Amino acid sequence: MQQKLLEKGCTALTDLETLEMLLYAGVPRGEIKPLAKRRIKIFKSLPAAPRATPAELRAVKDMGDATIAAPKIAEKTGLHISHSRIKGKPVLTH
Repeated sequence: MQQKLLEKGCTALTDLETLEMLLYAGVPRGEIKPLAKRRIKIFKSLPAAPRATPAELRAVKDMGDATIAAPKIAEKTGLHISHSRIKGKPVLTH
């Protein structure tokens, strides 16, 4: 997946592959795919998976602090990116 990402860009990855790579950052050894599949099944989408609370995430089988924290960093980064695009822009009003 890493090679696919580097060669083809981030849009080449499926949501499952993206979540796998995020979870891998928290647990670099072991099988991550089943955990990623469970997380997407429970939370219904890639964007919802990192937005879940730590308590909700701990309820997922095999979910520990490292696999909770790594996607939370991605959530924080995404918020910064999206907010930086609108910061200082005029707000439309009626």
